[in-house]
Amino acid sequence: MSILRRVCTVAAATALALAGSAVVVATPAVAVAGRVVVSATTPTDTASKIATVSCPAGTLLLGGGGDVVDGVGRVRLYRVGPSVWGGQVMEAGAHQDPQSGVAPVPFAVTVWAICGTGVTGHEIVNLRPAIPGYQLSGSASASCPAGKKVIGMGGGAHKSLLALLTGIRVDSALSTVTVDWHRRPDNQEISGTAYVWAICVNPVPGQQRVSAQSATGTADKLVFAYCPFGTEPHAVGGGVEYGGDAAMLDAVAPVAPNRVFVDARDTFFGAAVPWRAYAQAICA
Repeated sequence: MSILRRVCTVAAATALALAGSAVVVATPAVAVAGRVVVSATTPTDTASKIATVSCPAGTLLLGGGGDVVDGVGRVRLYRVGPSVWGGQVMEAGAHQDPQSGVAPVPFAVTVWAICGTGVTGHEIVNLRPAIPGYQLSGSASASCPAGKKVIGMGGGAHKSLLALLTGIRVDSALSTVTVDWHRRPDNQEISGTAYVWAICVNPVPGQQRVSAQSATGTADKLVFAYCPFGTEPHAVGGGVEYGGDAAMLDAVAPVAPNRVFVDARDTFFGAAVPWRAYAQAICA
């Protein structure tokens, strides 16, 4: 089941529609000037894939999100962020969990880009630190230059399918984006790469971080974060905590004009340990 159908069941209410590889554009009533949201969905098959969508001409990339569609808990996001090749394209990548003895399942990936014109000082800070083969877990951070604040964020972790992206988060001061990862304990000699993106702008009215978190337990989790009245989400973050290799991200995405969500699942290979999920939105 896609996350959009799950959200409709749990929260009773979104008007998003995903169809084939169509691109959807929506213009909200209040936001940073020129704010639009565009999305695209890949074809459905069992291969690893990256969904991409470009901001409309004349707009700037502010943030976005990604969602695994119909992965039935066996597929995980490994990156959600701007393209490494340019600042106007948002990407979301996912692949099958490398669990032994489990047949691959067909899935698609949906990506959202939140774009706008009503900002100044737009700058994307991107770091790509190595994940050493011996490192079981870690994090990396990217900060905005002095005088600017984070309006959007992204992150990824890739280590021959063995790295789990466990968090994309921003501090309350909107100065620094941090990406967290965890890896499976096998094949320690394989190194990998992390990705951290901080999309920075000169401060805009109402710019703030909102957060929400789930209860702690071993079940799958869906968490919503809501922007205050008169503001709308310009970026989505979130992750899992205390899960080790037992929990993975299925979706980090906008779902309505005033809210974002994070969907997290138990992995097939992790221990049954209690963990929790959290969601963040940068509102303006």
